[in-house]
Amino acid sequence: MTLLIATGTALTVFFGLQALYWLRRARSSALESHLRARVGLGAPGAALLRRRRWLSTEDLLEQAGLDWGMRGLALRVAVAAAALALVGEMALGPPGIGLALAAFPLLRLYAQWLRARRLERVNRQLPQALELLVLSLRAGHPLEQAVALVAAEGPLPIASELGRVVDEHRIGRPLEEAFAALGYRLDGCEAVRTLVLGVSVLHGTGGNLVEVIEQILATLSAQAHYRMRLRAATAQGRVAGATLAFLPLAFGLLVALVQPSYAALLVTPAGRPILALSGLLWLFGVVWLRALVRPRT
Repeated sequence: MTLLIATGTALTVFFGLQALYWLRRARSSALESHLRARVGLGAPGAALLRRRRWLSTEDLLEQAGLDWGMRGLALRVAVAAAALALVGEMALGPPGIGLALAAFPLLRLYAQWLRARRLERVNRQLPQALELLVLSLRAGHPLEQAVALVAAEGPLPIASELGRVVDEHRIGRPLEEAFAALGYRLDGCEAVRTLVLGVSVLHGTGGNLVEVIEQILATLSAQAHYRMRLRAATAQGRVAGATLAFLPLAFGLLVALVQPSYAALLVTPAGRPILALSGLLWLFGVVWLRALVRPRT
């Protein structure tokens, strides 16, 4: 009877997951068809314009600007796992070797942090790049030459991304799909997404792309002004959160300097679990404070 219940439960879970998979695939296909009809791209280009809720590790490394590759990532994961296992064994004893399992998540978090910084630089550099693009288009250059000029004169990393668009177009990829790939790589930048849609729609129909880019520039200017006001309004909360986050570390350092014998109790076999639990609670508090004081744009 127990075996029958277990088998039925397993089959229910299996078919439920299968139903969710095929439902998601059907919705994805419907979205691609809608994009092809609205934007006029082929199936590859429409797929590139879809938003992604989860980045694969390879895409994350590319968007973070890391040229590790999967082999380089595996090597770094192995080194980080060995280092974490050594530190965990020294601090927590044999159970601390399990810290090696955190090597890959920590490296992925590091890549996500680098990706966020890179996208932030792209957002800052995009107005200047779009201004150069508008000037070049108004001078009579075709879109391909205008993008090549911005790639040659613009700052990094936006110049490298536009240079990749130019290179892909020169080797035979349609310009619309090259821009769609740009939106795929920089899917965290709404202005880039709007630019990609504008190029995809207007380049084939002969619309006024300059007006669309000027509207994007006006929107970016308004967003930058809003972000500055928002950061000024939330400055006190962010400073208070940083103070609360570093206060336990400062107190622990002070205790270690004033009363070393008291702090030494934390590295004994009885004190290591307390130290580990305190560290986890501190990390949870830091993440929670960051979520509370981080501006929502």
